[in-house]
Amino acid sequence: MKKLLLSAVILFIAWAVSAEKVSFPVAVAPLRGDILGYASWDFSQNGLIDDNARTSVCLYGDSLLSEIYEGRRYWYNTSLDTLSFLGEEDRLTSIVLDAPAYVASTPLDFGINNAGVGFEARGEGAGRRFDIREQGRLEFASSTRPGVLILSLGDTIENVLLTRERRHVTATFPDDSLSRASHLIVELYRWYGIDGCASLIPIAVQRTIYKSQSLSSGAVPSSSVAYLPETAGAGRQQNNDDCSDKNDSELDAIEVALEAAVITCDGRTVSVSVKMPQSGLTLSLDIVDAAGRLYLHESCISSGATDEMSLDCSGLRAGQYLAVVSVENFTVVPNKKLVIIRGG
Repeated sequence: MKKLLLSAVILFIAWAVSAEKVSFPVAVAPLRGDILGYASWDFSQNGLIDDNARTSVCLYGDSLLSEIYEGRRYWYNTSLDTLSFLGEEDRLTSIVLDAPAYVASTPLDFGINNAGVGFEARGEGAGRRFDIREQGRLEFASSTRPGVLILSLGDTIENVLLTRERRHVTATFPDDSLSRASHLIVELYRWYGIDGCASLIPIAVQRTIYKSQSLSSGAVPSSSVAYLPETAGAGRQQNNDDCSDKNDSELDAIEVALEAAVITCDGRTVSVSVKMPQSGLTLSLDIVDAAGRLYLHESCISSGATDEMSLDCSGLRAGQYLAVVSVENFTVVPNKKLVIIRGG
């Protein structure tokens, strides 16, 4: 009941007040390293990943903020000079914190260092087919000095504040008799023009996900993308050209490569090995059920050689699923294989 009430309040507030919304339709390769201490952040040479990222940040009045990444929405409360994390949802999953998790005081400023605030959350996944319990810690920090953000050649913004939010999450699935915990670290960098900090609407965002319990100096993310405003896409070349720019022989070669992809499953992990005819294509590995409901997703950019992806499926309920290997932005037949997951 608590979860339903909070969701209803969020929806009512979002409907009842005017909204300030900014879209980030350009997705590029991320910056690496401890970028919080940089004096400048240059995206001008980073390769384009997608020019229709469908990513946005929306501020509803002075009390509610939402961010959307890859079809998943994250909710924050912005009232009483405080920014707090509330929960997240998509069309199949809804997770709400037992109590809002403090992020930072507002308006944001330089030199913030919130070493960590614990939280607990609960929700439902896969269209309410199983319960989810989460425990986590939220950390927040900001740059100590103004920096320069270079979105593309000729598009530079000075006097910029950078913030970093880190969420350490451990998720369990109580419906399973032998549930296994899944561990994630979600890292969000947000750039703000100093004059616009009070609005909490960033001018660029970078999102990185690590499938681990802790971060080491050599930690490799499972996904990492920077999201930029539309003007940053000027002059860039799209990695995945529109299908109309590909002739039939090229599309046939992609389809043949997908058909030859090797999909394996050991009962807990699904892996794929595939060699595409060219580099720069966005490969996807999805785990879905017979009705097409998506449970897990992974992607990578093809290298022109053999590429490999894998998904840890041990947190799923035991049963039959489909592993689907496809190439984004192309109308080609994906490779589908029935896999059996043993669960916990």
